[in-house]
Amino acid sequence: MLFDYTGVAVAVLPVFRIHYKEYLVGLVNRHGIDPALVMTAEELCTLLERAEKKTRRRKRDESVSQHTRRLLDVRLTTAVVI
Repeated sequence: MLFDYTGVAVAVLPVFRIHYKEYLVGLVNRHGIDPALVMTAEELCTLLERAEKKTRRRKRDESVSQHTRRLLDVRLTTAVVI
């Protein structure tokens, strides 16, 4: 059996990853944190595309912060699950 640097069996690591993700989701939900608020415009576009929502490219006269705000509005009105 292979072990990582901490001495934990490598085959067990995916189980820890699943529980760690569940732990993080619990923290986010318990504290009412919206991860989308710290995402970049590019990350928000990726999120929306994965949810098969239409995203628009940034307009020429639009700042990055305005574009991000518009993407957040799309996410909020279409109930995308993060």
